[in-house]
Amino acid sequence: MFQAILRKEFLKIKYIYIALIILFITALLYLYISTLQSFTKIEPHSMLWYQAVHIGNIYYDVLKFLPSFAAFVIALAQFLPEIHKKKFRIPLHLPINQNKMVFLYLSVGLLLLSLINSILLLSLYFISCIFYPSLIAISSIQTALPWVLASFVVYTFCVAIMIEPYFKRKFFLCVLMIMIVSLFFLNDKYQGYNNLYAFLGLLLVLSLFMPLLSLYRFKNGHYSLLKEKIFIPKLSFFVFLILFLTSFSFFLPFNTKALSKNIDLATYVFYSAPKKQFMYKQHLGYHHFLYGNDKGEKLSLKEYEKALPFIYWRNLDIQKKLPIVVDGISYDKKTIKKARQSFKFSYNNVNENINQVSLYPLFNPSSKKGVISFPNLMFNLDKDFSIYDSQDNTKNLKLSKKYTLALKNKGFSFPAKIIAGKTTNMKPLDEGYFVLDNKDKLFHFKRYDDELYIKNIAYDSKIKIKQIKISESRKKEFYGLIIDESNKAYVLMYKNYNLIKLPLKYYDSNTMKLEIYANAINKLIRYKDEKYVYAVAFDKNFSYLDEFKVDIPQVSSLYQTFFDYAYTFNIKKNPHKSYEEYSFEIGSKKAFILSLSLSLLYLLLFRKEKKETRVLKSLFLLFTGVYGVIILAVV
Repeated sequence: MFQAILRKEFLKIKYIYIALIILFITALLYLYISTLQSFTKIEPHSMLWYQAVHIGNIYYDVLKFLPSFAAFVIALAQFLPEIHKKKFRIPLHLPINQNKMVFLYLSVGLLLLSLINSILLLSLYFISCIFYPSLIAISSIQTALPWVLASFVVYTFCVAIMIEPYFKRKFFLCVLMIMIVSLFFLNDKYQGYNNLYAFLGLLLVLSLFMPLLSLYRFKNGHYSLLKEKIFIPKLSFFVFLILFLTSFSFFLPFNTKALSKNIDLATYVFYSAPKKQFMYKQHLGYHHFLYGNDKGEKLSLKEYEKALPFIYWRNLDIQKKLPIVVDGISYDKKTIKKARQSFKFSYNNVNENINQVSLYPLFNPSSKKGVISFPNLMFNLDKDFSIYDSQDNTKNLKLSKKYTLALKNKGFSFPAKIIAGKTTNMKPLDEGYFVLDNKDKLFHFKRYDDELYIKNIAYDSKIKIKQIKISESRKKEFYGLIIDESNKAYVLMYKNYNLIKLPLKYYDSNTMKLEIYANAINKLIRYKDEKYVYAVAFDKNFSYLDEFKVDIPQVSSLYQTFFDYAYTFNIKKNPHKSYEEYSFEIGSKKAFILSLSLSLLYLLLFRKEKKETRVLKSLFLLFTGVYGVIILAVV
């Protein structure tokens, strides 16, 4: 039976299928030629590797919607003639289970779609391998896989929409399809769905039931499913509810939250060296600002700027008021400029918040050159010190062996847990990389004049390092910041690689951004949550001086009230991850009060309905609230 249907369906759509294959080949040729042109124009080739890994340039995004387009075309070619010419009822009268018959038709379309998608993925991998290391080629498949999975969902929903006999439900299925398919395209970062393949696969499997639900409507019209004794239609309807609640409980709260989000009015905190006080500036909206200090005093703009000479030194320079004298020491323009430094650490820098291809440029500054050139070589520390040459896309076996041995001789254990360094050549100097090995030993290595220098850094074994971020500055005061697993922050100093623990009471590296500002006298660390800005002042050597927190003015939105009342539950995306991660969140008490009101109202208004049906629907409204109102209006 399947072979006969396969032959029949293929003969029906063979020319369209061949056209799709030609389209896919054309797109792949375009990808190959455009990538070849990029590698011809840009030197060194490692710049393109760097763009793919560290900037997130998805060089194959021309393929993004191609599988979904193919799914749409195959579904139309298969079912539109049957539905339009009213031939679809004919196979339903054959002596075979009708659900099985539809599944056979679906199997043909899914098989043809699988073949063309397999060609796409394999070709993408081989094209990537021509220009990029296997690490990036594998990453390209992981990134493109959700696009391919989305095409199967598009196919099944398109079939369901064409079989569905009623326009209202056709429209609703279109809306549902757009939302479900959008879940496969929300993240535009590479490997953005690495942790969600099982979830996407489940959505794909559930979508297979949608044509069966439409088939039931096609055969039985408006006949109530609640009266149906056959298992498959009821199961299909139950799956429909799951898909509906999944998509709507994500997109409705997501969009409402975007509108209802409190306006975060900027608040800035600085430390005044002359006054020995914290100064703050609050934005109250509409170009209104409030200035004050940690004593609770309100200041004028002139008083605020006067207290912060190291921030507004340019104004003082224009007004010919430099140098300034603080605590008996004079600071001129040159001294002020030379002492300035800033450093930022974001939750985006935390390894567990990103999916990162472990490939890094191996800088090699020359003592005979005044600039740092971007290197041809990039390295990986998974199994050994693997060094890849971008000029011919090969592994440099000789140098890899030499540097692997050099690391092992220093006691390094593969693979590396953390590799931290600045991966751009737009920097004043190169300090190489700080690496945490598999046994939590910390190493510092850098390459200079073709020689690799390695230093084993001793530190307190009680500190469980979670993340490192490097700052490369000509001041050479501190290398950067280290965060441990308990969210304690440490400054890694140049002198003897000393670690100085920072007293940051409220800091959470997974959700907050941290900023360090240095001037000729002080260091200031600033971080914030949704309600407060926290600031800690230090002297030049990171010795604690004082701390302060100030609230962030908030402007509430009417949409927030709607959000609190409307949704009994929602699926929430973690905003601090570069990849997709969702959590289930129960709504507020207000939402359940509203859902209870809707449930009771339904019992009162629809008393003519059968008691069993009325109670079932009211219970559904009790737990689903606004979602339930929408779905009852549709079905």
